[in-house]
Amino acid sequence: MDAQNIIITCVIGYLMGSIQPAYLIGKLKGIDIREHGSKNAGAANTSMTLGWGLGFLTALLDILKAAAAVHLVRCFLTSEPFNLITPESFTFLPFLGGAMAVLGHNYPFYMKFKGGKGTACAMGLMFGFDPLWGLIMIATLMLSTIITNYLVVGTVNIYLVMIYLAVFKYGQTEIIIISVLLGIQGFYKHRMNFKRILDGSEPTFRGTL
Repeated sequence: MDAQNIIITCVIGYLMGSIQPAYLIGKLKGIDIREHGSKNAGAANTSMTLGWGLGFLTALLDILKAAAAVHLVRCFLTSEPFNLITPESFTFLPFLGGAMAVLGHNYPFYMKFKGGKGTACAMGLMFGFDPLWGLIMIATLMLSTIITNYLVVGTVNIYLVMIYLAVFKYGQTEIIIISVLLGIQGFYKHRMNFKRILDGSEPTFRGTL
């Protein structure tokens, strides 16, 4: 595989992902979102700090930027902009572009690498790569959260869906490796949430409504 295309893909994905709606919306409201609530620059903390409306907008923009990264790579490097759900579109570079968007979201250079946790971006990656499974991923997040009453459980389950697809549907070694690494990062980013569940201090989903 052409190393130049891999580098271009990583740059496109990372720069798209580093656009931080939570941070920018917070600044418009006169705050640094990282200094409030869970101190995380993501949709969940935006919801808790600035309300569900702005939280939903943040999540939507985070999903769109990762999906856009997938499509930009597909357009520029694979010349397959419209083959959204055909086997030919399940290629390494677009998936890598979306994965780098997750990385850019979590570690934006201009925010001293203190960004979000990547949940919405991971769903955006899947929306851009395979829209049907993007919907299934959102359904998994919602059902898991409602059943367990903890958003973090739904978050972890979306990575399990991604890894399942990588292994049993796409079957490419590179995609499997990236999916596993994203899953590990997802677990790591949410480790404190699980710790708070164990000590009883994690906010419940229904308790935040």
